[in-house]
Amino acid sequence: MKRIAIFLIAALLITALNANSQIVTSDAIVTIMKVKPLTDVSNEQLEAFYQEEFFPAFYKEFSVPMCLLKKIQGNRMEEYAVLKVFESLKKRNQLYPKSGVITDEARKGNKNMRETWNKVYEIASKVASTGYLVLPVAGKSINVKAGNVVMVWELDHTLEEGMTYELLEQFYQEEYGPAYMKNFPGSQFCVFKGERGERIGKYTELIVINSMEEFDKWNTEDGKKTKQAFKNMGEIQERMERMYANSDRNVYIVL
Repeated sequence: MKRIAIFLIAALLITALNANSQIVTSDAIVTIMKVKPLTDVSNEQLEAFYQEEFFPAFYKEFSVPMCLLKKIQGNRMEEYAVLKVFESLKKRNQLYPKSGVITDEARKGNKNMRETWNKVYEIASKVASTGYLVLPVAGKSINVKAGNVVMVWELDHTLEEGMTYELLEQFYQEEYGPAYMKNFPGSQFCVFKGERGERIGKYTELIVINSMEEFDKWNTEDGKKTKQAFKNMGEIQERMERMYANSDRNVYIVL
């Protein structure tokens, strides 16, 4: 089964660093920006810069929290991901009303951060960035905090006969998401729909495992517990598996 490998392969080392919790609600707009250090910059330098300088400076100007995700499994292992959470579409549009367009408020804040922004270009290069609408699952918010294991699944779907994208979203929200969290206790599940960037109109699953201890449960006995959990999801899992046309899966730790 496609998803089992995530729980069996990832070898995790959680570093206890301070980070603000990211609360992802049904009203939020989430941006995931992939970055990597420049050739002469170490991982430690990139991590320290974002956590100790860039994130505090950005929050001071815009009151938008961020956290840094370090990849531990997947393609392009040198990449990190910056998770940015706007509390609402209105909040995001106050700063960035359209792709490539910023408001006077954003322009003023960026001017105050000029030195910090200059350092960004000396530390990291942007690989890709996607803005997402949050599709709420069972009315639950997602809390992403330091020490969590975060799995990001960028997906393409081939819809089954009679299925529309509106019905796919309903299936995620009312059936698949609740079934996943029921059968993987200790996990959080959320679905994003691409609104800006390279994945407009496509879906991404975000799965958060709350602790290393909980994550380890799914790795014991060659993943026996994981296999049984997917089996218990029955037809719900089988339907979704049939609709997966392509996936890019990456696993991170939250620093």
